[in-house]
Amino acid sequence: MGGEKDPREHAKEILENILKNLVDNPESIQVTYRVGERTTVFQVQCEKGNLGQIIGAKGKHIDSLRTIMLAITARQGIRSIIEIPE
Repeated sequence: MGGEKDPREHAKEILENILKNLVDNPESIQVTYRVGERTTVFQVQCEKGNLGQIIGAKGKHIDSLRTIMLAITARQGIRSIIEIPE
């Protein structure tokens, strides 16, 4: 299975692509992840001006993104969360 991508790396790329399509300054979006004992944490870095667009009205965008990421990673047996800057 030589060409298969790490599922976390694949999920990171999906998240990054979605975020870049949500914001006005896509070049400022950067997603990294760290693997904990039981959970993978995807950390989003961006300009403060993009934060409102990522969160969305009443948190609908970020809630939806978290649901999507849970579904994507759960298929691989991975629990995940998304952290955004404060």
